[in-house]
Amino acid sequence: MRVGRDTVVALDLELADLWGNPLQPEERIRYLHGYDEILPALERALEGKRPGEKLALRLEPEDAFGDYDEA
Repeated sequence: MRVGRDTVVALDLELADLWGNPLQPEERIRYLHGYDEILPALERALEGKRPGEKLALRLEPEDAFGDYDEA
């Protein structure tokens, strides 16, 4: 089975900064693929993947959480 619309996806997510420093503890996420429940760039990258595949993805601020804001 491959990831596609109406597929329930479970993934272990690790967020890190540009230098590889963890931004938060690893977290397991479950979502229904194809309904914009996660970041669109991440959903596009997962399209067609098989269970157990690993993915390393670098997102630009505009594709993730926006530019850094000290406040």
